[in-house]
Amino acid sequence: MDSPARARTAGFTLIELCVTMAVLVILALAALPSYRDFNERYRLRSAVEDVTSVIASARAAAVKSDRDVRISFGGSASVWCVGAAAAAEPAGGAQGGAATACNCAGNAAACVAGDQPLIVPTGKHQGVTMTGLPADFAFDSKLGVIQPLGTSCAVFSSPNGDYDVQISVNALGQTTACSSGGLMVGMKQCSEVGVAACP
Repeated sequence: MDSPARARTAGFTLIELCVTMAVLVILALAALPSYRDFNERYRLRSAVEDVTSVIASARAAAVKSDRDVRISFGGSASVWCVGAAAAAEPAGGAQGGAATACNCAGNAAACVAGDQPLIVPTGKHQGVTMTGLPADFAFDSKLGVIQPLGTSCAVFSSPNGDYDVQISVNALGQTTACSSGGLMVGMKQCSEVGVAACP
């Protein structure tokens, strides 16, 4: 006599589980390069936005408080910082003096303008490098232009070096961020916006 057929229980068999896991691994491996690329661009964009925010806020603070504000760059190419400090409050009706540089790498508490800290601290954006530390410059308290008159720029690179973004500040104090390396989604090439490469 034949034994009655066993009813199949609900669930995965070992073979079905192995096939499902293999498909998931293949999909994850296919998505990994895209995720890494997205992460590189995000880290670079975040650093650039922080630096442009400090520069724009420093310019606004200079005009609003009627005191010069100096932008300072510190650290090294791989561990950098940016800070801004306003000139001291003039006393007794005297004319305001020049702003002194704040040491963003050593004394971050000195990087204050307009009663708020203006700093991108050392090591905040690890992996993002800055090519060459630009010279310090100040924003004039009357017009918000750069002192000494001229331009300033720096190039920031993503951790893997695939993307470069240049931040340029023109003589009028306007800040422009543009891609100077590989194409970055949402950011124009420097040649498209008429920004010359950093010297």
